[in-house]
Amino acid sequence: MRKKEDKRDKAEQGTYARFTRVLDLAVNMFGRALTKDEICQIMKCSKRTADRLIGCFQEVYANGLKEVSEGGKKKWTILGGQKLPQFLEIDDEDLLLLNNLANLMKQQNRDTDSDRLTKLRAQIVRALGNKEQELNNFDFSEGNVFRPGIRTKIDPEIVKTIRQAIQEKKVLNIEYFNKRSGKISEGAVEPYGILYSDRAQYLLARHWDGFAGNEIHQFLLSNIRSAIVTTGDFKGIGFDMNEYVKDSFGVYREEPYDVEWKFTAKAAPEAENFIFHPGQETIKNEDGTLTVKFRAGGTLEMAWHLATWGKQVEVVQPADFWQRVKKAEKERWK
Repeated sequence: MRKKEDKRDKAEQGTYARFTRVLDLAVNMFGRALTKDEICQIMKCSKRTADRLIGCFQEVYANGLKEVSEGGKKKWTILGGQKLPQFLEIDDEDLLLLNNLANLMKQQNRDTDSDRLTKLRAQIVRALGNKEQELNNFDFSEGNVFRPGIRTKIDPEIVKTIRQAIQEKKVLNIEYFNKRSGKISEGAVEPYGILYSDRAQYLLARHWDGFAGNEIHQFLLSNIRSAIVTTGDFKGIGFDMNEYVKDSFGVYREEPYDVEWKFTAKAAPEAENFIFHPGQETIKNEDGTLTVKFRAGGTLEMAWHLATWGKQVEVVQPADFWQRVKKAEKERWK
């Protein structure tokens, strides 16, 4: 039985993403004036779309939306005392979710995202009225999200700098610790994105001088000692994150191969709830076992995950999988 992603899900996800950006824009404009360029940045839209949004807010808030001028630039703000539109239907559980997501982001070393979610929640609370004490009690009764486990230390200021360089397409100077040589080297890179995994986070970038064949490389964020945005621009290569990770199980780059796992009848109901790879095919066998097939590279990360299933899973393909694991372990520390 093959599982395919429903196209409607993608459409709904896109609609939800746009909705959350509109909400983010609205709460950012409470007590703060934004230029049209800043609106475009928050909404990831054109200036024409920004004009339509400003017109929409004028209808929703009437005289509550004020145009101001600062330094010769036009800005718009929503005056204090205004309420969020009722159609947004923000309730206590939504605010608790934002709080828990912020905590979860922090546990994943994504401090910048955690801070943004916390700020967004605070702005929504202010816009809803004087409910802070009530919401604090609600949060306390629900408890905080905590994700135990090992995590690496990452400087949030470095993450902010990297994101700025990615957004502005600026060359980034970094000091990087190479675990194999044990030395710190300095170099200029073209940053394209940040790749997150359960174990670590990586900057995806090319060496600006064409070193190492102009390929995209993975730089551990925890090994970046400093980062400075330069004035140098780069055109980019039309990098697509989805295309980059589609043949990978995790973050390690490796030539993809055919994978087939067979879960016992005891483990099958639980395994059926997992998406091990976006391109997977799942087969319910007559004896109650579950077969999962996909094509990807990432031997070590597959082995780490398979270990959590113990004897409840068998690797059918490739037949030499565990020999590949031993080889990958040796190469990792060369």
